[in-house]
Amino acid sequence: MISISGGYRRRRVFLRRASERGAARSIILTVSARTYAAAHGHLAVAYSQSHNGFALGRWLRMQRTRDRSYGDSSPIVRALAALDPWWNPRWEFTWQRFYQQARRLAEHTVLDAARGFPGADDRLAAWLHAQCLLFDELHPDQQRLLTDIGITASTAASAQPRRSHARPWAAAPGLPHARAYAAAHGHLAASHGTLRNDFPLGEWLRTQRRRARHNTADEAVFRVLTELDPWWNPPWDFTWQRTYHQHRTALAAGRPIPPVLERWTRKQTSLWEQLHPHQQTLLASVGVTGAGPA
Repeated sequence: MISISGGYRRRRVFLRRASERGAARSIILTVSARTYAAAHGHLAVAYSQSHNGFALGRWLRMQRTRDRSYGDSSPIVRALAALDPWWNPRWEFTWQRFYQQARRLAEHTVLDAARGFPGADDRLAAWLHAQCLLFDELHPDQQRLLTDIGITASTAASAQPRRSHARPWAAAPGLPHARAYAAAHGHLAASHGTLRNDFPLGEWLRTQRRRARHNTADEAVFRVLTELDPWWNPPWDFTWQRTYHQHRTALAAGRPIPPVLERWTRKQTSLWEQLHPHQQTLLASVGVTGAGPA
């Protein structure tokens, strides 16, 4: 019969060896990240991408998730931040991937916004044009990164979309419903299950947001939705936008703020410095500031 103490010792040995293997793997992947950054100038690695035989993209995403969840300040995180200050940006990682494509293009040619970004492929041109349209709404650090590649507030204002065979207006059946919803509610933060005259408006808007994030949106539809609600596709989590409008609606109607929204408000004040400047502006419009509800 195996003694309890013997089983305990074996378990300790197993855990120690597993920990040593994990530490060795992290060291190897950190070195792999260093060689990738040296070759490419950044760590915006696609999830599926390998480097030197290691699943670097997958490992980096795990490190980003850990850093966001726990505020990790481990030597690995410090090493990655030294290699690329934007390895774990405050905005969506997809944005950083497209930015690096634009940066590489800018090393060889001028990013001419007024001419629809000749030299860029259609997806990158569409992304660049979208950044110009939303320039004032971007995080200041995103604006600085764009300025580094020649896109300033003035050049963004001159941006023109690339000519394309856009779908006809009739192919955007959700627009009339979106107009009616915005007129009734003052925003387009409709829940996923929202129906309007039996049309699945919430699902349609979610599809448009997904297309905008992947730069496959119809530019005409994108432009109209942005006119109806500048924050229909915010750079922060959409659940935040939904909750903000629930708070704003209750306040405007003179109804008591539900406890769940009071807790949400307190959380925003405690996280104030971590919020996007435009989130701060939206909260200030309903009397919430970093010092607490006004």
